[in-house]
Amino acid sequence: MIRDIEESEGVVSMMRLGVQDARRWGGAMIGAGIMLAFAMLALDRYELIPVSVSLVAGGPSLIGLALGAKAWQAQAENKGG
Repeated sequence: MIRDIEESEGVVSMMRLGVQDARRWGGAMIGAGIMLAFAMLALDRYELIPVSVSLVAGGPSLIGLALGAKAWQAQAENKGG
């Protein structure tokens, strides 16, 4: 199933689907990092602090990269190149 052309209404590009997936995964990463932090507090075990920080910091980074790539693609399409 090829969905990479955005020429008519109702057609969704693969880039747009990728951005939606990145937003979902980024939100899941942020949520997992916060839940892990609360679990560490509840269990009084702090070995996974770097993992929690990486999850909370990586989620917005993933979203930002996907949105930046989509903006770059949209700008290139508007220039005609």
